[in-house]
Formats: sequence, C-alpha cells, structure tokens
Amino acid sequence: MRDLLALPFDGAFGLEPLAFNGIKNGAADLLLRQELFPSDLAYDFASMFDDSAYDEVWRDYCLQMLVDCHQKLALREGPESLAARAVALDTLRRAARLHIHTWPGTALLGLDAIARSKTGDVTDTEVDEIASALALDPGASEAGRITALRIAGERQLPGVADIARDLAQTARTETLRAAAIATLGDLGVASDAELLESLSAERDPFLAQIAHAASRKLAERHPEAGGAL
Repeated sequence: MRDLLALPFDGAFGLEPLAFNGIKNGAADLLLRQELFPSDLAYDFASMFDDSAYDEVWRDYCLQMLVDCHQKLALREGPESLAARAVALDTLRRAARLHIHTWPGTALLGLDAIARSKTGDVTDTEVDEIASALALDPGASEAGRITALRIAGERQLPGVADIARDLAQTARTETLRAAAIATLGDLGVASDAELLESLSAERDPFLAQIAHAASRKLAERHPEAGGAL
C-alpha cells in the first residue's frame, strides 16, 4: 500500500487526478488507522510534499497526513516517535511560510490543531506568530491569507485587525473579502460598526450576509457600538 502512495500522477492509469489522489488518500487513511502504523510513514509524507514530481493537491494531502501522523505518534514513547514527529513538524513549519497554493493555510491549520492538543510540541505563541505573519503578508497566497485571517479571528490576535479592515474594503476577490469581514467582526473596535453596517448593504448577497453576521458579533463584543442585533 505504501508503494501506491509513492506513485505520482502521470495519466497512465486512466483516472483523473482527483480520482487518483482520492484512491491514494484512502490508502493513506487506512495505513494511519492501524494502531501501530510505521512511524517512518511520516518521512514518506514529508518526502512527497517536498518532491515536485507530485501534484499540488497530493502534496497538500501529505501535509494533512503529517498532522494525523504527529497526533497519533504523540501518544507513543521512544526515539523513533520523537524523530518522526520532528520531521512532521519541520515540514509543516516550512510549508506554513511558503507563498504558494493552499499549502501555508493547510500547514497553519495543522499547527493550530497540534497546539490545541497540548502535546507541547507547538505553542500557541508560535501559531499566533505564523498566523499574524501570513495574514499581513501581501505576497502570500490568497488561500493562505484566508486561513490566517480566520485563525487570527478565532485566536483574538489584535494585530491583524488593521489588515482585516483594509481587506474587507479592498480585497479583489469575494472569498478574501468575506474572510476579512468576518475577522473584523472578531477583532474590530467599536468604531468599526459603521463600516460593517455599510458592508451589510453590499449588492453581493453573500458578502452582505457575512457583514451582517460580523456586525452582530462586533455588537456583542462592543455593546456600545450598537449594530445589527
């Protein structure tokens, strides 16, 4: 089964990339469900993530699998487990600082999950720093910034409020604007109520709905601001 995981997509199997990756993803899931899966499986996923012979989607899957590996290996003792966890963390940390594809967002979500599991391998401070840096970086991928904005909102990182306020008005895509608007509801100050109310009147019904929800959240945090209750 590990041989299947190692196969890059080349069109020779008569399958579309999505279907091919789905089969490999299922195989990886089966391997990780084993009570004592080989700890060096983490090395395989790390190696495949770093290998450009694999497609973007599969490499994203590898990051997700590394999180699963780490969480399960954290329950084991011994040098093999420690070494494999270190490889997983190194790969996730590097991916979180990239500027392309969904990878930085996926890696950040993984590091956030590991921090929340309280294994001690990843601290909340580290996740806060990575999320803030990614949200503030104009050169980062849109997918990465969207994830970073939402994690910043969940973690109440006030240093991200200014960029959320700016992107809520100026982001070029609906998805990035939506993430910024939602984050402004999490992090904004009372004076942001007027902006969120104006965004609630957007012609785009999706953005208007997000802005209305953000306005309600802001009003709950800052009752003096009023807003859509």
